[in-house]
Amino acid sequence: MRALLRLYRTCPLATGVLRELLPTKQATIQSAVGRAPDDAAQVFSHVDRVTGTADVPAVFRVRVAIAPGYHVMSATAGDGLIPFRIAVMNGGGVVAHADYPEPTILRMGDDAIEVYEGDMEIPVVLERACDWSGTPIVYVRYQVCSEQAGFAPTTVVLDFSGDRG
Repeated sequence: MRALLRLYRTCPLATGVLRELLPTKQATIQSAVGRAPDDAAQVFSHVDRVTGTADVPAVFRVRVAIAPGYHVMSATAGDGLIPFRIAVMNGGGVVAHADYPEPTILRMGDDAIEVYEGDMEIPVVLERACDWSGTPIVYVRYQVCSEQAGFAPTTVVLDFSGDRG
């Protein structure tokens, strides 16, 4: 049942199905509610340009600032939660490897979830896995929550250029 409740909190489309499965007196659940406030979590990169070759990967850091009263699901979040991810889209041959920090354990009733809070810097390595194709874009995907609500997932495209070197 807890896994269903987590899915409900993170996926508003599951609302109708879960309402049919759950007795009305047993649970009151709030699903994902719109966008998180703009200042709830902010994502920055410290570079304008990275260069990676077949032999030497590009290295940079992503800074995440999470406002007091909010948290984001960790990279190891499970059971239907949206994990924190740094990845590459729109191109081939480039892979992002992030050294995610240790999460904080947040207790919510009988549940314990792994989250990130406060400020953190995440080292990222962009590695050429094979021939580079297209225009790879590095993005960060995360879900902001407060004690009262889980917000819709957010995707932030990092604004820097990549050179093939």
